[in-house]
Amino acid sequence: MFWGFGCDIFGRKWGFNLTLGITGVFGMLAASSPNFVALGCFIAFAAFGVGGNLPVGTPRTLLDVSDIVYVEEK
Repeated sequence: MFWGFGCDIFGRKWGFNLTLGITGVFGMLAASSPNFVALGCFIAFAAFGVGGNLPVGTPRTLLDVSDIVYVEEK
C-alpha cells in the first residue's frame, strides 16, 4: 500500500529509484552487520525495498521490453 500511494503522488520514476536505493543500502549494511540482530533488522528494511520494487518496477520493465520487441519487429 505504501509504494502504490507514493507512486501515485510522486511518480513511478522516483518510486523505482527509491526502492533500488533502499534495497542497495540496506543490503550492503546487512552484508557488514556485526551481529545477528542487526542482520535481521537490515534484511527487514531491504525486504521493504524489494517488496516495493515488485509492483513499481514490473510495469516499467515490461514497457521497456515491449518497446525493444516492437522496434525489432519493424
